[in-house]
Amino acid sequence: SQETDESVLGLAECEARSHLASRLALKWGSARSDISPDEIAMAALLAEIGELLLWLVAPELPKAALEALHSGHSARSVQAQVDTCGFRFKDLTLKCATIWHLPSLLTQLIRGVDNPRANLSRLCVDTARHLASGGPDDPALPSDIAEAKHIIPGASLEWLAEQLPGLDEAQVASIAHKAGDLLDPTHH
Repeated sequence: SQETDESVLGLAECEARSHLASRLALKWGSARSDISPDEIAMAALLAEIGELLLWLVAPELPKAALEALHSGHSARSVQAQVDTCGFRFKDLTLKCATIWHLPSLLTQLIRGVDNPRANLSRLCVDTARHLASGGPDDPALPSDIAEAKHIIPGASLEWLAEQLPGLDEAQVASIAHKAGDLLDPTHH
């Protein structure tokens, strides 16, 4: 869009997270032998459109939410959004999906609940957020990989962690090991 100012850091980060979530959805969706990994990837790509729009038209709102999160005032990003803005950015995304008459399947996948495909879409968005905010040491990543194992039981924890970009072998092994501990604390 001609309106887009790529120098706005939050906007660029939101775009990068959406792209990462979409790529992850393609990889994990293919491993799940999903009927259409492209649908999951599209939902993951569009899942943060509400926040993206806020960065374009009201950047003070996502900035305030980030400040609340980073200052420790709010423990999680969704709570920071509600605390500072009075709504979840995902609710704005879903409202846009309705206004734009997106297909109901896509809206369901964006919502991120109700079935394994929607859960996978949501998980990819969450994992991209965790990777973007905390890097390979984000404490939520092993939990994300453990949840991915539930959704994609045929994939190994190592393979799931290997799909996260920018990780070296030691980081992949550490995340996979911690995910294994979450799934079975006695697996040592």
